[in-house]
Amino acid sequence: MTAPRTGDLHLPAPLAPGDLDPARARPAADLVHRLTTRTLFGYRAEPDQRGWRAVEPIGDLASAVPSTYNAGLGTSLRSYVVHLRPGVRWDTEPPRRVTSHDVVRGFARACSPTARPAGIELLLSAVLGMRAYAERYAEAVAGHEDDAARHRAFREGDSIPGVFALDDESLVVELERPSQDAIDLLALTCVAPAPVEHDDVVPGGEDFARHARATGPYRIAGLDPDGGVRLEPNPAWDPDTDPLRERAFDAVTLRPGAPAPEPAPRVEVAEVLPACLLPHAGEGRPLADPALRRLVASAVDPGLVAEAVAGHLPGVAPARRVVPPGNSGNQDPGPPLDLPAPGSPVGSGEGTALVLVRPDTAEAAAVAEAVAGCLSGVGFRVEVRAVGPAEHAELLHGDGGAEHDLLLTGWAARWRHHNYRAYLQALLVRPAGRVDGPVFDVLIDRALGVDSDPHATRAAWAAVEQEAITRAAVVPLLHGPPWAARAVPGAERVMPLYSLGMAADPAALEPAGSRSTDRVPV
Repeated sequence: MTAPRTGDLHLPAPLAPGDLDPARARPAADLVHRLTTRTLFGYRAEPDQRGWRAVEPIGDLASAVPSTYNAGLGTSLRSYVVHLRPGVRWDTEPPRRVTSHDVVRGFARACSPTARPAGIELLLSAVLGMRAYAERYAEAVAGHEDDAARHRAFREGDSIPGVFALDDESLVVELERPSQDAIDLLALTCVAPAPVEHDDVVPGGEDFARHARATGPYRIAGLDPDGGVRLEPNPAWDPDTDPLRERAFDAVTLRPGAPAPEPAPRVEVAEVLPACLLPHAGEGRPLADPALRRLVASAVDPGLVAEAVAGHLPGVAPARRVVPPGNSGNQDPGPPLDLPAPGSPVGSGEGTALVLVRPDTAEAAAVAEAVAGCLSGVGFRVEVRAVGPAEHAELLHGDGGAEHDLLLTGWAARWRHHNYRAYLQALLVRPAGRVDGPVFDVLIDRALGVDSDPHATRAAWAAVEQEAITRAAVVPLLHGPPWAARAVPGAERVMPLYSLGMAADPAALEPAGSRSTDRVPV
């Protein structure tokens, strides 16, 4: 095992303590998890983002990707046998190997009602019996959500039918139906293995850092009062067992005030959705009225929004679809959506008051101002509120209680191919106040049921997207290129990673002045 080269790496990352728990896995903690948490499968940081090696997941904790060729995928195309890579250990004293039972525990913790990770809905609809298990879990801890012992007792007495260990080194994951993105789903951080030490903390709990055990090249060393986290080398990590990560620094610090990487103006990969509106149609809110939602959607002109943010987000374009161009889930060329003419509303807001919540960033402020101007033009009275990253994440992924009518957010899929659901399902199936939930449950279930037929799949997801636009369940605003880091202060050989939203992969950086001669820089 080689020692890390001298150097400290500082990266920007506004974190809530609970986000450090892999079971909670939200984008704000992506960089931390990339350095501390290994998953069954993962993605390479590649110099050429257009090549297949940057797209296809490979085994991380798993020794190989299950397939019909290696007897890891059954003839039903629903049953995956995963064999763990030998030699991977937790940073316990003494180091203890990662087992398939730890993987089963990780799946169970992700189902906790206190976790609510960003990708949970994708898994609940995919893994056999996982949704029913999550419902039983919520009932078992209702009123006692802060009691770690009650959480542990439920998990010890119940299990997910589709996830079970064969022995210490092998497990089975069974799906509800065949799925082209199955390995991408199993690469999600929220189902990373969890050691027995994590039974002592509520999933997503604020005190997770005290109990955290790592499998990656670094481990949590401590928290800063300003929302930062300090990482130190993990002595139990063996680079010979890790095909995806390197360790080049003596310490890593992630905090809100760290210098931001310089962005590259364009990356030739699939575009993302940097701005959209998610209407909140909860009981008693104005946008429970379908006519008002459609008025909002037709009043907002994405062209004006794009002009307003050109100085903040170069390269963006008005969005007319939910799934951005360049993704396999994008329907262009294909049947055009039945869309209202932008900026041509029918009706009036008649003084209706709306609360628009946005992230507390300059880019979001520019978008929100343009949106509010469009809505004011048809009679709406718009109050714009800025919230911090933790509160925004709760509104997007959890049970945030802030009263609002429109949530301004962005979205990037975790994987680039077969990613219909990574946009449409992820944005339409939200925890509270979602628009016309039963309608989309049926449409999405139908789309997932024809996954083995490419033509039927495209048609089914096109129907989902059309309903999303018609019902104004999602109001797309901007499409644009993901922003890759070109230079990170104190580091060289920067390589972006699509699953990190094209941020620089912190596990592929080197200290400045120590660039390897056998690597190709971005």
